[in-house]
Amino acid sequence: MPAWPLLIGRQRKARADTSSNVITEALAPVWRAWLMRSPLHGGMLCGPSGVPGVLTMIRPLALLLLLWSPLAALAASCEQSFQRKVLQTRAAGRTVLFTFPSAPGPAAADRRESEHLDWVRANTPWNARQILVNHDDILRDALTRTPPGSASRPSLEKSIRNDERILSGAIGRFRAPSCMDQVAFREFLQLVDLRKSPQEFLAYVHSQGMAKVMIADFDDKPDGVIGVSPSPRLLAEQARLQAEGWTYHAHLHNHPFMFNSSTGDMGPIVPSAPDIGSYKAGNPDVAWITNGVEVFEVKRAEYQQLE
Repeated sequence: MPAWPLLIGRQRKARADTSSNVITEALAPVWRAWLMRSPLHGGMLCGPSGVPGVLTMIRPLALLLLLWSPLAALAASCEQSFQRKVLQTRAAGRTVLFTFPSAPGPAAADRRESEHLDWVRANTPWNARQILVNHDDILRDALTRTPPGSASRPSLEKSIRNDERILSGAIGRFRAPSCMDQVAFREFLQLVDLRKSPQEFLAYVHSQGMAKVMIADFDDKPDGVIGVSPSPRLLAEQARLQAEGWTYHAHLHNHPFMFNSSTGDMGPIVPSAPDIGSYKAGNPDVAWITNGVEVFEVKRAEYQQLE
């Protein structure tokens, strides 16, 4: 793969654009986005920012329109759309199978998830893109102090090239959490307090028509190295699904926040070298990395371009 040119003298402020994708926007309710796209936006039900404002129409008619819309049907459809089955329990945690018979809708509020978000907001005002910019700056500073010929220099250069592709918008996108990654993240929060112990979970999503199943490993290993590998039980279940004709749709895991890092690197939600290796070996349609606040999504054709 040809080397990606290192861009020098860039405008950091431009790269850290805060006009979109801020933390609060990442968790904006789905109904807000629906109203923004609907004929109701622009003065009847919404204020200038797209959030519900003073009604300027007859209340009964407004209520009728809201009840008629698909909004009410989607409000809690995530929780109503899946079944949960524990496949294996072990000292550190469990492997769980989630079955989604149809495309899930948005998830309702969750106490642990809200507490996690409050903790993140108390520690940083940055969104996922800004955290990645900071990570990239730290890598570039390290590169300037790394002599030519050093064994670590190729790895640093490779990571910087990957970051540049992502920050340019050429590869992947940051998005708000959705039902499946939220279900997995919430299950993990039942075992691990990420505010005290940065750890990772792993999930594989398979699809067959409209149906999807997610197999996930959730383990609490506070003294272990940060990272995750599939358990034998997860691999066995994946083999069974693929033998039955299910398609490997998504690789999902989390990257925890690292607010106490000595380098100031908070932990970006972009693929590491081991992540990229897993994607290319497994060949899922898409890969998701979540921090519980935002999700980085990268498609097969895109992660194949990462080094």
